Amino acid sequence: MEKLHQPLTMILEHGCSNETLVLESALRLTPYTSVHTFSVSKDSISLRKLRPSQSITLQFPPDLDPIYGQTAFDEHDRQLTFTICNLQHGARPRASVSVLVRNGRITSLLGLPRPHGPLTAAVVGIGGGFPADVIDGDGRLTCVAGGIGIAAFPYMGSCSEWKRRASLLWSINHEELPVVRYLLRSNWLNHNEWLSIRIFVTGRDWLEDDRESLEGAGTPQGNQLETLNSQDNVHVEFLQRRMRREDLDQGVKQVADSVAILFCGSKSLEWQVRMWQLGGVPVYVTETL
Repeated sequence: MEKLHQPLTMILEHGCSNETLVLESALRLTPYTSVHTFSVSKDSISLRKLRPSQSITLQFPPDLDPIYGQTAFDEHDRQLTFTICNLQHGARPRASVSVLVRNGRITSLLGLPRPHGPLTAAVVGIGGGFPADVIDGDGRLTCVAGGIGIAAFPYMGSCSEWKRRASLLWSINHEELPVVRYLLRSNWLNHNEWLSIRIFVTGRDWLEDDRESLEGAGTPQGNQLETLNSQDNVHVEFLQRRMRREDLDQGVKQVADSVAILFCGSKSLEWQVRMWQLGGVPVYVTETL
């Protein structure tokens, strides 16, 4: 099935090149994943245009690398696109936008100390996401996420018109369990906003039979899973295996009159989901950014 996503809408075309975000916090959840929160004016044109599951493109300044400055990266390298994971309308006149990202060559620089003031970024575009006619319709949906592809869904679930419209299946490696914990404890992933949430935890090491404290160094993954089940959210179902075809079939059947599957994750998992649904419910994807 053809991959569908909305074209990027450049804000610069609408005369909004002066809009700026300010990095308020950076939190490394695992060696591989971080969450970054930016403040933005509540009157932001970006926020008015933003739809659930869409992405925002930011142009970072020449001093993104606080040591080597503009010699480290050119302008193109410093333009990054993120899927919006959470949007908070706080006290006026500021709101906040949060993104969940892989720690890469450039994104790892976002949280570094900056003695001359906070990091800023110019908004140059918004777009992407799932097709508007699918997510804005009345039909119920089944959402499937792989790894940090979950970033496309928390903001969708928090929108009033979306609540209790979809079920969520999320496959994640055991090394990324701190990401699960963060989304649950921050209430970004709220079971009251979904028909159901099932999380499939994969990885060969996480079943080790060890009972160290969750707060201890080198906590075994089996104990992490028990703690998540007992303390974070008893309404979220954890499964100690890979996602299977019958899991997706169950998710689709549970959502009566499901009109589509929304997917965000790796190419390999996307291929598998499409194979499972050949001749069945249509699958729509958004870019993994």
